[in-house]
Amino acid sequence: MFIFRPIPKSFFVFFSFLAEPPQILVGVAGSSLDLPCNITAPTPDDSVALVLWYKDESTTPLYSLDARRGLLDQARHAASDLLNNRAYLSITHRPSTLKLKPLLEEDEGQYRCRVDFRKARTRNFDVILTVVVPPKKPVIMDQNGELFHSLIGPYNEGDRLFLVCETEGGELHRLIIKVSPGGND
Repeated sequence: MFIFRPIPKSFFVFFSFLAEPPQILVGVAGSSLDLPCNITAPTPDDSVALVLWYKDESTTPLYSLDARRGLLDQARHAASDLLNNRAYLSITHRPSTLKLKPLLEEDEGQYRCRVDFRKARTRNFDVILTVVVPPKKPVIMDQNGELFHSLIGPYNEGDRLFLVCETEGGELHRLIIKVSPGGND
């Protein structure tokens, strides 16, 4: 006995049949980064017809390289407006790489490179990208808000010292240091 149920219109399944596990990359905001994709044909008599890069669950390509009407080195490159002229697919080396420069915080996510060959089956490669945002230069002040530009002190043993360190950007980590006379605490 078979029971068939209608699939709701909002139902969406993201299939990615991968030949290898996703690569995990970490990049620094403001620098450049290469997202790798193996476009080597599985047999010598085959070649790449189309390369498409997707981000997260989007069904619209972020970047495309279309060689369906000619040779790979004469293929047409097209980037979405989201990349704002910050990306280029380099095919001169293997693996090919989608170069992002400068890397932005919003570039973080899961990328999928889809490679269509003229004869062989389509291959997909996933890359998980984490973008680290470095903090700006820290500012060190005393309890009155006076900035320290170089050395702090001199202070006598037993004096109380209260310092505030402020910075913008990066991830928040708290560090509290308590120093007691004799070093017992």
